[in-house]
Amino acid sequence: MLHIFYGTDEFQTSQELSSLKKKLDDGMLDSNTTVLQGRRLTAEVLIQNIMAVPFLSNNRLVIVEDLIATLGSRKGILENWRPFLELLPTMPPSNHLVLIEQPTQNQENTSRSSLFKEISQLNDVHIIESKELKNWSFQGQSELGTWIQARAKEKNIDISDDAITSIIGLMGTNLRSIDNELEKLKTFATAKNNNSISLEDIALLTPMSKDENLFTLVDSIVEGNISKSFKLMNNILNSGKVAPSRVMSLISRQIRLMIRTAELLEQGTQKKMIGEIIGVRSDYPLNKIIKQTQNNDQKNSISNLKYLELTDSYIKQGKMTEQLGLELIICNFAAKTVQKNS
Repeated sequence: MLHIFYGTDEFQTSQELSSLKKKLDDGMLDSNTTVLQGRRLTAEVLIQNIMAVPFLSNNRLVIVEDLIATLGSRKGILENWRPFLELLPTMPPSNHLVLIEQPTQNQENTSRSSLFKEISQLNDVHIIESKELKNWSFQGQSELGTWIQARAKEKNIDISDDAITSIIGLMGTNLRSIDNELEKLKTFATAKNNNSISLEDIALLTPMSKDENLFTLVDSIVEGNISKSFKLMNNILNSGKVAPSRVMSLISRQIRLMIRTAELLEQGTQKKMIGEIIGVRSDYPLNKIIKQTQNNDQKNSISNLKYLELTDSYIKQGKMTEQLGLELIICNFAAKTVQKNS
């Protein structure tokens, strides 16, 4: 069976994949799972993987990351991938192919891809689009509020409406950060021997939430999302707990990691080894850095790093304030992203 998981919300997409893995796992799924990168993948290699039979298991899982986004709308795509499209209906019933498309800044709409349109017309195709949940509502609870309420219930947390509103204000619409926060609240509730979470409890744990927002800010700046960057920056700086220089330091670190990651990818280094070399071993942050690297031009990253160093020099010379420097960095990164995608 073919599955396509795509959309603007990374966390929901990852949850769909986790749910499928849990459903298919008979104790041997790990040894019958293959993960392929869409970049440089050929139809022939993919055919070999989806036609292979599972070993000592009832199921085989082949995951391809960002194939549709990588191919884009270039000419000749359907012709090059016609053998794959023709063989897809004959894939063994034990096998499951997952095309997972992670959201990227200003990415082409997956559903407009000629390959996506061709695949979606086949029988036995499971397609799920994960959209960013709305954090507002004209009446009643918002989509995001309803999601938080349901997620908290799954974790056996009784959370008040005021606490939900506070979480949304602190975390925005980043479901992964919100889920991490709910895990912290669950631990906190267990420690106080009471599964109810109030607005006061959220206020007590606010510093942890600010840390989550800080890294979200760095990601949004690096990815050139100007509106989100300014909104997060204002929230964080107004709290008085984080200085602009701290944000700039984290941006510089992220850009340096991206430059080094680009060099390693160019050399064909495997993901696990990249993590060892750059010192990022957890899957989520490592995947995020690789994704940001692939979506950025190496020259742009080097140029951004030079701009950071120049801004830092001007701040130290007293030519501009730290906050102005950070605001100019956000605008500069966003402008280069728009130029790259135009």
